[in-house]
Amino acid sequence: MVKVSVLYPNREGTKFDMAYYLNHHIPMVRQLLGSALKGVSVEQGISAEEPGSTAPYVTTCHLLFDSVQAYQTSSAHTRRRSWKTSLSTRNPSLSFRSGKSSSSHGYNRRMVSEAPMC
Repeated sequence: MVKVSVLYPNREGTKFDMAYYLNHHIPMVRQLLGSALKGVSVEQGISAEEPGSTAPYVTTCHLLFDSVQAYQTSSAHTRRRSWKTSLSTRNPSLSFRSGKSSSSHGYNRRMVSEAPMC
């Protein structure tokens, strides 16, 4: 199992429309990636390690795939074109992980949405 994480930095003045992200962006991602996407979760940052401090990420999104190859081949042309526009406007960070991870990214967060794919 491979996890692709998209991390949206929480910079000063950052505004993030969670309702839009969950109701429009995530369904678009699911459509673009199709059956290769095995699960998706979205988390909202609430603080850094110290309660009440600013979270380093306003939102994180985790996409699950069977393999790196499954991720790379899932709607590759469409994904590059669509995500290039999205990434250029928000500048999130991408990270790829294989296997299980216990990392909490060094901050406190709450689960906003989690939906395994059937």
